[in-house]
Amino acid sequence: MTASPVDWTVILPLPIADFHERYTLHDSSLVSVWTDPVGAVVCAISLDLHWNLSVPKGHDELLVRFGSPYRLVWTRGGWLQSTLSGAETHQLSEAERTQLLDDPSLPSEAYQGDESPGAYRHPAMDTHVALTRFELMNWGTLEILHGGDVQFAVINPEGAVIDLSLISGR
Repeated sequence: MTASPVDWTVILPLPIADFHERYTLHDSSLVSVWTDPVGAVVCAISLDLHWNLSVPKGHDELLVRFGSPYRLVWTRGGWLQSTLSGAETHQLSEAERTQLLDDPSLPSEAYQGDESPGAYRHPAMDTHVALTRFELMNWGTLEILHGGDVQFAVINPEGAVIDLSLISGR
């Protein structure tokens, strides 16, 4: 998938901790991951509605948009399977953010500050930086180091979109 079927300008951010409290990705399937034209990362997930009863029937395509991705790490599992066992997010502490300055995968010289248009701060300067880890049944993982602006939408086969921040509970 190269383009998102969602107008992200109308989808409200949802704190990822709230997403984890309200929904589960257990037995869901990771379908695809792509970047959008403004540098966000979008994960498409076939959502298991058996575990997510508050999601309207038929809206089983979940799109998760990370507006400020810093790093993605994919670890291939032991066999071909896209089923997720779950996902978790860890908010980095100040000490953990400081350690990012020494991480060779995030070279400080690549980040020139906020002064110029389109420039990004180093993730160590982002007080909302977190690490989300998607775990697959085959021991594979997708880890995304990202800022706090995460959006969630579900879509049905006809293309109707629902903002998950507007739905409560499992």
